[in-house]
Amino acid sequence: EFAIKQVRLHLEAQDLASDVTCVSRLDAPTSGVLVMAIGGLGSAPANFLLAQFAGRLAMKTYHCLCSGPPLGALGTAGLTNAPMEEEMDGELDGAMRVARSSVEGAREASTTLKAK
Repeated sequence: EFAIKQVRLHLEAQDLASDVTCVSRLDAPTSGVLVMAIGGLGSAPANFLLAQFAGRLAMKTYHCLCSGPPLGALGTAGLTNAPMEEEMDGELDGAMRVARSSVEGAREASTTLKAK
């Protein structure tokens, strides 16, 4: 709620519409991303974005800075299919991690990798 309020205040200071709709809280257990639409619930921008998420059409891309020897030449691509489970026994409760073998309730996950 704090972030939404800050966005509203910023928009008001710019003499822009201050009504915003929270569309999704991606990866909330980690640092997360808050996707908002300018306009109230039921506005065209909010409806468009909500439909994208409801239809599973939204995609996210993670960028990772790594050190050490490269996994391959630039442009090397790969795919990993590792089930994910929710962390429930420590400081990162709710965060997702690669599941240990045959964990009940693990979610399927597919990640495309590319060396750049």
